[in-house]
Amino acid sequence: MAAMADLRTVLADLARRAGLDPENDVDARGVAGRLPGMVIAGRTPVRACIEALQQAYAVDVVEADGRLCFRRRGGAMVAELGEADLVPHDDGSLVRIVRGQETELPRQLDVVYRSPAADYQSCTQSARRLTSAARSVTTVSLPLALDDARAIAAAQRLLAEAWLERTTYAFRLTARWAHLDPADVIALTIGGRSERLRLTRLETTATTVAVLAVPDDAGVLETTAPPAVPAPRTAEPRILAPTVLFALDLPLLRDQDDGPGWYAAASYDPARGAWPGAVLLESLDAGASFARLADLRGPGVWGVCETVLGPGPTVHWDEATRLRVRIAQGELEGRERAAVLNGANAAVVGGEIIQFRNAALVAPATYELSGLLRGRRGTEHLSGAHAADETFLLLRGSDLIRIAGRQDRIGAPSQVKAVTLGLHAEDQPAQGFVNGAAGLRPFSIAHPRGRREANGDWQIGWTRRTRRGGGWIDGSDVALGENTLQFEVAVLDGDGSVRRRIATGATAAVYDAAMQSEDFGVPCATLRLSICQISGTVGRGIPREVIL
Repeated sequence: MAAMADLRTVLADLARRAGLDPENDVDARGVAGRLPGMVIAGRTPVRACIEALQQAYAVDVVEADGRLCFRRRGGAMVAELGEADLVPHDDGSLVRIVRGQETELPRQLDVVYRSPAADYQSCTQSARRLTSAARSVTTVSLPLALDDARAIAAAQRLLAEAWLERTTYAFRLTARWAHLDPADVIALTIGGRSERLRLTRLETTATTVAVLAVPDDAGVLETTAPPAVPAPRTAEPRILAPTVLFALDLPLLRDQDDGPGWYAAASYDPARGAWPGAVLLESLDAGASFARLADLRGPGVWGVCETVLGPGPTVHWDEATRLRVRIAQGELEGRERAAVLNGANAAVVGGEIIQFRNAALVAPATYELSGLLRGRRGTEHLSGAHAADETFLLLRGSDLIRIAGRQDRIGAPSQVKAVTLGLHAEDQPAQGFVNGAAGLRPFSIAHPRGRREANGDWQIGWTRRTRRGGGWIDGSDVALGENTLQFEVAVLDGDGSVRRRIATGATAAVYDAAMQSEDFGVPCATLRLSICQISGTVGRGIPREVIL
């Protein structure tokens, strides 16, 4: 079999044919990949050839510093912008958002290409949304020789991008951002909500930069990485595995997910068949009818814990605990300490979010995890509440989707189901789910303390935490994360019942001698308290019980 050409080499050759100097006029360092071949029939503009490569390999082309620059999508953000960086439009608005009609989008996208496996004959791979109001089919013809896996991935990604980019953002920036280029990825925060956007057009004047942008989701590229090439068809029917659905009412995993939403992930058991993807459905009427919520990503890495995760420290590395996990789909790997501290190898076990540094393969598909960080994202209260045979799910951004919940549905029961593409929705079981809006629930307080004064009054204090924006960048207090600062101190008696609740708008409270006498008959030498932060949306946060 002939060696495949490097994508950079192909781009350099096309640039040379267009009269450019590949060494000085072209920068293709931002792309990578192998190309089996390109079919050019007759006189074809170089631009058309480059556009075909863009579609197949998720590449943007921009002119920067006098050079033609090729960049793969899904890159790192180059700037974080806020309201202070925006120039209002004539009507006073900061951002104009236009969302295309669903009926105008493709329900199916076909990629036509030349397959080396079929003697370079024309073949077609398709991607399709299972449930949608859209009815049209879009065909993309690529004059490229692609392996079947790359063509499948291109069809999936192009369809996902068509739906993702139906929303456009128009805004104007101050002149200090004139250095931005098309294809740059930015974070735009408006009204406390952050969006990851890719710039598509910029028009610069002496004082402003007019920008058009679309949503950018690096997970689309990860999700649509080339899958394994399907085996040749035989007389036996293809068996499809049912989807394993994870409906997750978890704390915020990313600050931009703030709101009454929840996470969903999907996977499958390879022993039960193939998995081409799935769609998520929800019923609000006890299963009488189901509506489509989203297309699921995955497959996620999941399994079952063979040992019970015991209690452990939540303020430093847990080097003593070992957790053995039997993986049903996927693989685990160890990561460096710095990578873990930056968010790698996060997983949920019994509601507790953990991270692990080491993953030793001790038996087929069985790993022993060690070097743990426990109780991440405010779940330390669950670190001592584990049971046998808990489900393990690796929390990867490429597998998770965020479902935008409704505030009026917080705490209301619903039913959800995941339907494997190609299977009938009626045949798939549903599972009950309640969105408790855990992402809105304030974390427990830290460093509770108390001092009894000579007059018998108790001075109580603590340190607040935040559920978002907790990077502690400048060494001062972390961001509030709530609309107001409000706490509740519950005074408990010996059996845990509440004797008094004290509301305060500061990280301190006084339980004076008169209150103590009223509650217990005498001043208290010791106190048993439950302290929590209050959310204006979901009420009491996670309580912290302490004896002073």
